[in-house]
Amino acid sequence: MKEFTVKDIIKVINGKDFNCESVIDKELTGVRIDSRKIEKDNVFIATVGERVDGHSFVKEVIEEKEAVCAITQKQMPDADYPYIVVEDSFLALKQIAEYYRGLIKAEIVGITGSVGKTSTKEAIFSVVNEAFKATKTIGNLNNQVGLPLSVLEIKEDTEVAVIEMGISEFGEMTNLAKIARPDIQVITNIGNCHLEVLGDRDGVLKAKTEGFPYLQEGAPIILNGDDDKLITIKDVNGVRPYFYGINDDFAISAKDISYDMESVSFKMLISDEIKAMKGFDNNSSNNSEELDVNINIGGEHMVYNAMAAAAVGKCLGMSDEDIVKGLSKLKTISGRNNIINTSKWTIIDDCYNANPMSMKASVDVLSKAKGRRVAILGDMYELGKNEKEIHKEIGEYLSGKVDVLICIGSLGREIYNGAIPEMEDLKMIGYFFDTVEEALEEEKDLDDTKDLKAIHKNIIGILKENDTVLVKASHGLHLEKIVEALK
Repeated sequence: MKEFTVKDIIKVINGKDFNCESVIDKELTGVRIDSRKIEKDNVFIATVGERVDGHSFVKEVIEEKEAVCAITQKQMPDADYPYIVVEDSFLALKQIAEYYRGLIKAEIVGITGSVGKTSTKEAIFSVVNEAFKATKTIGNLNNQVGLPLSVLEIKEDTEVAVIEMGISEFGEMTNLAKIARPDIQVITNIGNCHLEVLGDRDGVLKAKTEGFPYLQEGAPIILNGDDDKLITIKDVNGVRPYFYGINDDFAISAKDISYDMESVSFKMLISDEIKAMKGFDNNSSNNSEELDVNINIGGEHMVYNAMAAAAVGKCLGMSDEDIVKGLSKLKTISGRNNIINTSKWTIIDDCYNANPMSMKASVDVLSKAKGRRVAILGDMYELGKNEKEIHKEIGEYLSGKVDVLICIGSLGREIYNGAIPEMEDLKMIGYFFDTVEEALEEEKDLDDTKDLKAIHKNIIGILKENDTVLVKASHGLHLEKIVEALK
């Protein structure tokens, strides 16, 4: 961690310090809110959660784990260890992260969008890591707590940090952007997400772009030009955005796309406009350079991720060779289009989260599989008043792409309903389960029960050897239990 002392902390958070005289000039090695991750000379921020109160661990982290001091919301009677009292521990975390951002020299690439933030982050990191000492958001630390922690993890010698920026309400992106102050901003798309709060896609666009005033001066903005909402953005802080898409109209575009379930290859066209990004020169001579790209992950959505990553690489002055090399090293991560080959079947583990755009993209990947294509799909949350209609549309979208459909959950029932015409035409076999537990329970003996549900096999009984199985729903449905059972 770059030079940062207890004295700086007290000033930044405007806290009341107790017993801090002996550590006032101590340099910090990190800031943590999880007592289990405390290391020597860390600052521990005690927060109050729904189930755990971090204040109960303050004495332990200082005396046993050698934290340099604690930040608390409560005065600690009879405490003889150093601590600082504030009104709001989470606000203190944001204030510290915002101050620390001003100390570090790393260029931050901020990534937001309705779908594909994490996979785009992985693609960008894979590219920039070829030429720079780079870091990235770990896991899904992209919200009002996770992003400040991610910024505080950036080391002094880091050159590029790739940071996810996730929101669900108005005002949240403003808070995140004030902390991250991105040097480059990427937006993947505007979809039907968090509609209970944001209303519609126009609301999503407004929320996702709230952070523009807090970008670094002259920061390039990289947008998906195939998104009908993003293409309307013509100017950001006096800078014209750079677009990417699957045609020849954008600074980066893709053509001759071929992909199957496990890989994708295409030609990437990079115009002079985007080659000049390092100097922020938007003049283009309408020439372009063609690159052959191969990625060891299937799906057209990976083409978009790759183009965004290439644009970031060009913005940072990287060579075409390093960009292509970085993309070739890209790997899947658990729960996000991760291909798992077992002795019986192939699993597409994409159960970390789901919304309509990502659900369709995953179905498209499944549609390219050889043999019988099985989709295990469930509820998508936070879609607002039209959630049933949106789920039914997913069922309709499955036409010609899926051979066996297994739906789970109350909204999963609507996916099933949307696919009924395919089942009636005998083009698809369909099953429905109310819960994950029911889908995995052992089959009943038909001779010993009159329960009509017994005629339905459980998921293991439905599958056949050499099937390709997509597992996808919102994380709250916990379809990872099904992935584990199949593995």
